[in-house]
Amino acid sequence: MKEYMSGWASPKDPAHGSVMEHAGLAEIRVPLEGLDLETGPYCTSFGEGPDELRASILRIGLVNPPLLHETGSGGWDVVSGFRRLRVLRALGCETCLCRDLSNTPWSPLELLLLGLWDNLGTRSLNELERAMALSRLSALVPRGSLLGVYMPLLGLPSRPGLLDSYLALESAEPLVRQAVAGGRLSIRAFQDLQSWRPDDLIQAVRCIEKLNISFNKQIQFIDILSDLIEIENAGVREILASEPFCSVLSQAEANAPQAGNRLLDHLRRRRFPSLEQAERTFRGRLKRLALPFGIRVNHPPYFEDPSFRLEITFRNGKELRDQLSRLSGIQGLESLGPPWEEEGE
Repeated sequence: MKEYMSGWASPKDPAHGSVMEHAGLAEIRVPLEGLDLETGPYCTSFGEGPDELRASILRIGLVNPPLLHETGSGGWDVVSGFRRLRVLRALGCETCLCRDLSNTPWSPLELLLLGLWDNLGTRSLNELERAMALSRLSALVPRGSLLGVYMPLLGLPSRPGLLDSYLALESAEPLVRQAVAGGRLSIRAFQDLQSWRPDDLIQAVRCIEKLNISFNKQIQFIDILSDLIEIENAGVREILASEPFCSVLSQAEANAPQAGNRLLDHLRRRRFPSLEQAERTFRGRLKRLALPFGIRVNHPPYFEDPSFRLEITFRNGKELRDQLSRLSGIQGLESLGPPWEEEGE
């Protein structure tokens, strides 16, 4: 407990006691319509409550009343219970019985941490929720505390650049926030997109979502697009509207991951025209060799490795021996090699 208390201010301070120890907390019934459940000063939850929470509330009602704090203008700030309140609102409830923290001695920081710990004690925060927590904390604690105390609390490495990205995510476009929160856009990809023009950023995120591009390939996609934007002095919308990209995107619904791989291949060829020439040269040499059925030669991806791979299909040892005999008798095998080298070198 001492270690817990020494790291950051907390409502669990012995002088204050815990929430449950405050038997005098008043219960109040408030209208849901007047509550800010998305952007309040203590909000570190994003999205609707999970199905399990909805099922629980439908089955046995609300077990733990949300915690509220009165604002200076007579309204209410939600401190804890955002997801419960969202579920109630979605179910058509008009009011909710809550507990009032207005008469407690807790500071805004302590109230924020109360809600944050309520979340951390029951689930893992998504990337956007981490951004929301850091953004609200940034108004109450020094930057050094964000780096040294609160980023580790949220399971993040204490890196200044990463902190700046999370703070920027909090104010990003709704489409971007939702993509990150849903695990469809990585925080690393968002970092790389931060310096892009707004329209280019939005178009890139839409493409990543439509093609379900994996986190690793998102970085490749962004790097290549960034180069093409500079080389061609064109926007993402213009680049992806041209062929063959437009056709690939139109086929995304049938098989998004496969379409994503094809799009990346086309982008690489456009970014590196010498790669396209190298592949044409390699295919031409293979065609002239007229390899027997069941024998295949594959080049390394993008010719980045000096080694090639030979595949031989056979059903038994005799077929293997026959295939090897046919292969050894083929004229011109010496032509195989890096496509930028002259044949036979």
